[in-house]
Amino acid sequence: MDRLYAYLIYPERTLQLHSHQKDWRLWWILVGINAVISIIKVSSLGVFSLLFHGVLWLGWLIITAIIIDASAQLMGQKGQLPTVLYWLGFANTILWLSPSAAIIQHAFYSIGSIIAFGLNMVFLYYIWLTIQKIYNLNKWRLMGVFMIPCVSVFAFIISLSVVVTQ
Repeated sequence: MDRLYAYLIYPERTLQLHSHQKDWRLWWILVGINAVISIIKVSSLGVFSLLFHGVLWLGWLIITAIIIDASAQLMGQKGQLPTVLYWLGFANTILWLSPSAAIIQHAFYSIGSIIAFGLNMVFLYYIWLTIQKIYNLNKWRLMGVFMIPCVSVFAFIISLSVVVTQ
C-alpha cells in the first residue's frame, strides 16, 4: 500500500519511478476493494454480487484503458496498454470517497454537491496527470487523446442515423 500512498501524494514521481515494475498483486487488491465499495453503494453484500461488481469494474477499467491507448496510438505514440491499465486502477482509488460524498450530499445537498463535484475534478486531474506522464504528451496532444473517442462516437452516431434513415 506504500505505492498507493506514494501515487496519491506524489503522482508524477511515482509514475516515473514505478512504471517499469508493476505490483499486480496490489492492483488485484485494489480491484477487490473497488468491488466491495461498489457493493456497499449499490446492493447488499454477497459472493455473487462481489464477483459481479468486480467483473463489472474490471471490464470498465479494461475498456477505458484500451480506448485511451488506442487514441494515443492513433496520435503516433507507442502502445502502453499494461501501464495505462495498471495506473488507472490507482487513479480510481480517488473514487473510494464517493460513498462518503453521497452521504454528505443526501444530508446537505449544496455542500454535498460541491464535494462530489470536487471529488470528480480530483479524479479527472489524476487521470490527466497519469496519461500525460505515461505517454509524455504536452497538453494539446493530451486533449487530442481525450477528444478522439468523443469525435469517433459522434461520427458513428451520425453515420448510423444516415444509414437508418435511408
